[in-house]
Amino acid sequence: MTPGDIHGGDELFSTQRQKETAVTMSPVGICLISYERIKELIMEQPRIGIKIMEYLSLKLDQSHALLEIISTRDTMKKLVMFLLERRQRTGSDQLELTQSDIGNSIHLTKETVNRKLSELAESGLITKGHGWIQLKNIEGLEELLQS
Repeated sequence: MTPGDIHGGDELFSTQRQKETAVTMSPVGICLISYERIKELIMEQPRIGIKIMEYLSLKLDQSHALLEIISTRDTMKKLVMFLLERRQRTGSDQLELTQSDIGNSIHLTKETVNRKLSELAESGLITKGHGWIQLKNIEGLEELLQS
């Protein structure tokens, strides 16, 4: 998740009780709101409904991008697609991600992620540290996707 994301936002209009779990890596704010209150707010302030639709549309686009990444068989391309998508989402070349976070997101083992990140670092495309990755050569990463 990135700043501004809503955990459980995909279920905003679900009438079913949701079982959600999250672990934060930095301080967060929490706002609990009931389904009935969301409906009331939309009726009172239609602009809120528009913003919610924009948010859900963005989440759908992100889900499609993740599905494309996960369905890619080449592990290097899968990793590079994920890094570039995360860069686009955060607007930063410095990504605060652990190898476990990446592996869990795109269904690769931590060891595979480590090996592929090391290859990218040796090629001068990224630098990596504990819990972060710096994208150094965006064009080079994009070229990997074309090969």
